Amino acid sequence: MPGDGANTGNNSYLRPDYVGGDVNLASPTPEKWFNTGAFGIPAAFKFGSMGRHILRSDGYENLDLSIFRQFPITEGKRLEFRVEMFNSFNNVVYGTPNGTITSTGFGQVTTVGKQPRQIQLALKFMF
Repeated sequence: MPGDGANTGNNSYLRPDYVGGDVNLASPTPEKWFNTGAFGIPAAFKFGSMGRHILRSDGYENLDLSIFRQFPITEGKRLEFRVEMFNSFNNVVYGTPNGTITSTGFGQVTTVGKQPRQIQLALKFMF
């Protein structure tokens, strides 16, 4: 909740009111991550009835892989080839949904929580 509707001088404690219905959706999408109809703006000089940390963002899945191979050239020299993949399966992890009740994008996810797949190739000569 933006502002200081409870008139406490500290706007970090203000939360929305619970209006009714299930807060979590069975199949959330980035356009509607949670049931925005379950929230309401509290009356003036009142704290909202919703608790803290009742909503969750997307889970985090990640797998990084690397493959190294060395090729001997002479006794003291060798060549190393490397392939490194970050987020190898390219799993999409959505960012935190917009939680400002007065915003037009309330309940929407507009960011991602991690980078898409990245692949690095390297060639290293050791002597």
